[in-house]
Amino acid sequence: MLRCVNLSLSYRIPGPFWRKSTRVFAVNDVSITLPPRQTLALVGESGSGKSTTGRLLLGLETPDAGYVMLNGTRLPKPGTRRWQKLRKRLQLVYQSPLAALDARMKISDAVREPLAIHNIGTPQERALKVGAALEAVGLTLEQSSRYPHELSGGQVQRAVLARAMVTEPEVMVCDEPMSALDVSVQAQVMNTLLEMQKRMRMAILFISHDLRLVRQIAHEVAVMYLGRIVEQGPTELVLHRPLHPYTRALVSAVPVIGARGQQRIVLAGDPPDPSRPPNGCPFHPRCSLAVDRCRVDRPALRTSAEGQSVACHVAEIGAEASR
Repeated sequence: MLRCVNLSLSYRIPGPFWRKSTRVFAVNDVSITLPPRQTLALVGESGSGKSTTGRLLLGLETPDAGYVMLNGTRLPKPGTRRWQKLRKRLQLVYQSPLAALDARMKISDAVREPLAIHNIGTPQERALKVGAALEAVGLTLEQSSRYPHELSGGQVQRAVLARAMVTEPEVMVCDEPMSALDVSVQAQVMNTLLEMQKRMRMAILFISHDLRLVRQIAHEVAVMYLGRIVEQGPTELVLHRPLHPYTRALVSAVPVIGARGQQRIVLAGDPPDPSRPPNGCPFHPRCSLAVDRCRVDRPALRTSAEGQSVACHVAEIGAEASR
């Protein structure tokens, strides 16, 4: 459905007058495939490049290198008429729900707006679609007549989900869509997403910090660190048998009910300055398993016969691994 190849995006940071400006890579050589009816979860620390990757996939950012393909065709240049026609097929659930809605529009009008922009259905059909989308995320008729500032954070988040769902997209990028929802509403919204995915063959990129949610909704997981994917594979393999030391630390931080003496891997230090990344493996300054090779040679992604890929010199992925 959606595929990106070797995407890279950097930003220029101006320095003081006696020093040249520097370039910081937000995303560096990332390749992702989103098949129909599949969910790929993108996880990692804040600032690892997850949200920027999602925006690149939708054409909301222009990459320095690489390209994105939808159903075998490269995405047109952002802002062109062809790109605008594709927008109803590609939707984004924003990380900040209040920033995604017009404060002067009622919730029902905000959800109806994409249908009007893309000229989908008659006014009566649009009203039915809006009502169905709002009901699916658990918003009442009375709540839909309010303005965004009159709702709670969780209710605004549900309105943003309804707005993204209403055009029945083929690809949806969900950037922390459940962060403001309580557990019961999380289950309802997640079930709605899964039903839409089956019915419309929708592909989902699910960006999240919550590995418990990821385990329930994702078919595959990709772990990002400093703008690069360091591990990727089927959800059960990555979360139950993590290979990269960084992935092991993330998984160890998830509390397990009933587990006594759970061993937590605490990483030393902070992520390195992206304007001055370390030589070799970018994770080696925080890695307790680092060897001399890690400090000079950047590891490439290696894939095992089971489909689990890892970029690490010390990870054991078996003799069947290929480059």
